Amino acid sequence: MRGWDWETAYVFSQNLLTQLQTNLIYKPNLARAIAGGYDANGNPKAGGNYSLVAPGFSENNGLVVQPAASTRLRAPAA
Repeated sequence: MRGWDWETAYVFSQNLLTQLQTNLIYKPNLARAIAGGYDANGNPKAGGNYSLVAPGFSENNGLVVQPAASTRLRAPAA
């Protein structure tokens, strides 16, 4: 087996992996999602049915309004 020569090479320009997952909990949002305390417009409201959470797994994107995760905080459906 003479004459064999092994070579490996890796050209790095940009190695980007984008992964989309559902039902993945972003830990900093957990307490926010359960707490509620906001109205649908994002204004603080005692016992509000909405939460302010960070979108896109980043604290730098600002906060968005979503329904509170705790069913105790939501009004019953009419």
